[in-house]
Amino acid sequence: MDKARRQFLQIAAIAPIAAVALGRLAPARADTCADPASLPAAQKSLRKSLEFAEVSKDPAARCGLCAFYQGKGECGTCQILTSQVSAASFCSSFAAKAG
Repeated sequence: MDKARRQFLQIAAIAPIAAVALGRLAPARADTCADPASLPAAQKSLRKSLEFAEVSKDPAARCGLCAFYQGKGECGTCQILTSQVSAASFCSSFAAKAG
């Protein structure tokens, strides 16, 4: 077996292990609930018009505390945006939950 082929096989054997390890080290992202790139154009336009932000600048005004947010935990749906959002997100239609 020549040297180049041997090196390739060694790298190929290690690559899946390295990929898993790097994936675990990557920081958690707020947009894990819905990939913004995969949203339809209408949804992207709606988010832009409502000044949607993946992470709220004000912890007291975030999707998880909004009356339009449905869900428990980090991911839920928004009745206004009609899509999945992170509880840490924000839009200009924020309305605090009663009580």
